[in-house]
Amino acid sequence: MSGGSQAGAEERALLRDSVRGFMGQHWPVADAVAAHADPTALAAIWRGLAGQGLTVLGADAEMGGMAEVLVVMEELGRAACPVPLQDTVLANLAFGQSADPQANAFLATLHSGDARLAWAFGAADGDANAGTVALRGTHADGVLRFVDGGSAATHLLTSGPEDGVMALLSCAGPACVAAPARAMGMAGQAELSFSGAQALRLPLAASLQLDLHRLRRLCLLARAHGAARRAFEMAVDYAQERQQFGKPIGSFQAVQHKLANCLISLEGVRLTLHIADEHYDRVSADWPFFTSAAIAFGVPALR
Repeated sequence: MSGGSQAGAEERALLRDSVRGFMGQHWPVADAVAAHADPTALAAIWRGLAGQGLTVLGADAEMGGMAEVLVVMEELGRAACPVPLQDTVLANLAFGQSADPQANAFLATLHSGDARLAWAFGAADGDANAGTVALRGTHADGVLRFVDGGSAATHLLTSGPEDGVMALLSCAGPACVAAPARAMGMAGQAELSFSGAQALRLPLAASLQLDLHRLRRLCLLARAHGAARRAFEMAVDYAQERQQFGKPIGSFQAVQHKLANCLISLEGVRLTLHIADEHYDRVSADWPFFTSAAIAFGVPALR
């Protein structure tokens, strides 16, 4: 797993504009809530993002570093699109330089858009209710909860029962049952129950799993920042249009103060995200500290 983005601010701005334009055309915000629960719509937008080359992010430095990943995550949040790009990025970081033919074959299906991956850390998640799986040869049993994008996933990666192993599970057929779970008022997560599901063991150092867990949280923070930034823009537009006592409510000092406080929080999240991705892409030994700091600041700030 390595950083080392080769792009600059201009390239990232072009990437942002490209993704925003693509999402505006292929994932209209007006239909986003209904599309969240539509596996066909999710599969279609995923194949479209693969066609744009976004599923190879994280595979190597030439494909873009963490700064580019967070740009795309912010745009997915802005568009209210729940595709699990962050989990494909984790797979690229974990196995992109692997000599394991099974890992390489699976990455190829991810890059083409034929597979959709959900990543669950299970017992390593830190939540006692996150669940776990047991491996029996090439099959797995167990329950995993709070799986982001799990309802539309074709595969799931989770920590194996022994150190240094990840389990790649098939979500196809009756061996995997997905039950929607509500999160923040929407059914964006899932509880996945496995009974005899096809499974592969993929080697991955336990220390690297911890790094990936931290990076996944950073990606989800960037997605939340994109959603919150768009909500703020909508609130500003509303404050300029809504009339009270013959004046736009945005002209009232109390409303202005609330909006200013929101903007201060958003800018703080933006800056801490940037510092975190910069340290990661420079392969700084301090990147875990700055990533954890961004998460610690960003979660309450965005609430």
